[in-house]
Amino acid sequence: MQYKEHVPEQKLLPAKVVGRNMGDLQDVVIIDRGSADGLDKEMAVVTGDGIVGLVEEVYPAAAKVMLITSSRCKIGARILRADSRAVGVICGRSMENMPLEMEHLPREADVRKGDVVITSGFSGRHPAGLVIGTVRETSPEAAGLLLNADVDPAVDSSKVEEVFVVTGYSNPAAATGKLNSNTEGGQAQ
Repeated sequence: MQYKEHVPEQKLLPAKVVGRNMGDLQDVVIIDRGSADGLDKEMAVVTGDGIVGLVEEVYPAAAKVMLITSSRCKIGARILRADSRAVGVICGRSMENMPLEMEHLPREADVRKGDVVITSGFSGRHPAGLVIGTVRETSPEAAGLLLNADVDPAVDSSKVEEVFVVTGYSNPAAATGKLNSNTEGGQAQ
């Protein structure tokens, strides 16, 4: 768990996975930290390999984390490669051994097999630069107007036992007063 040393600008709270959702979706883990530790909804949960998910519900001594593999999870993402920087939305598929899907990419976006995908930070709720995964392949969406990419997650959520919750993140635009009534969570509408 050397992740903390690599990102000194982030305030990280270590936590242990103490439960897993065994329902149909299998898209949630329970961690042993909660509101008493400063957790709040939408906080990013990470390992040294990348993002695991987002805090969905908070209790005094525990929290429910929605995994990025969940079909309910949507995270703003971008390609890390400097000459691409294509932006889209990562969506889970709630099926074991299925890649994530990066949607809403422009048809002409320069996205290649092997590209690293990271969080964009555009939502303002969690930091940019958290590793999501690697592009497996791309294909045009059904209407042919946009491009989709299959992304292999960086973290195998079925094996996660210890995580960090990013607790000290605040939206830089909100801190500088650059948000106005035409924006929501730091993202222009």
